[in-house]
Parts: sequence; C-alpha cells; structure tokens
Amino acid sequence: MSRIPTLGTENQYGEKVDKCIVDLGIKTGSGVLVGGLFSLLFKRKTWPITLGAGIGIGMSYTTCQNRFKSFINNKLESQNSAASTEEVTTTVDPTPDAPTQSEQSDSGTA
Repeated sequence: MSRIPTLGTENQYGEKVDKCIVDLGIKTGSGVLVGGLFSLLFKRKTWPITLGAGIGIGMSYTTCQNRFKSFINNKLESQNSAASTEEVTTTVDPTPDAPTQSEQSDSGTA
C-alpha cells in the first residue's frame, strides 16, 4: 500500500479548515439539540435553541482560533530557525588563510 506524500503547509491549512467546519457542525448541532430539550421545559420557546446554537458557534470559533494560532506560531518558529541557520552560515569568515591571533603570538615567541 502506498503512502500519501505530505505536500506542505497548504494542505495543513486545508486540514485545519476542514476540522473547523466539522467542529462547527458538531458543536452547533449539539447546542441546538440541547436547546431543543430545554425548550420543552420552557413551554416551547425558541430562545433556548438559539442560545444553544450560539454557544456552539462560539465554542467552535474559539477552538478554530486556537488551532490557527498554534499553526501560525509553528510556522513562524520554523521560519525563525531557518533564518538563524542562514545567519550562522553567512557570518563565517571567508578568508580562512589568514593566521589567527594565537598563531601570530606563537610564531613571535619562537
């Protein structure tokens, strides 16, 4: 069985969006269901259903916000580590033939 190759951050972003949409449906549906049960207690009023749906949407929004914050933070950390690696490689002295200070002091004392 062949493995599906990972294609990069675009697919990771798409997966996060898909999870958020599914999460929105589940939490909103659960809120409507619980609100519907409570509306039976309050003489079939619609406000418990609306409240339950709103709570579900709010919880889903917060969850998605946290997912995307962690995704963006991980992306920035990987870019910063790549930038620091580039800085290390570019700050290397391009003239290795020049004698170091310790070599000069050793040759002067001999």
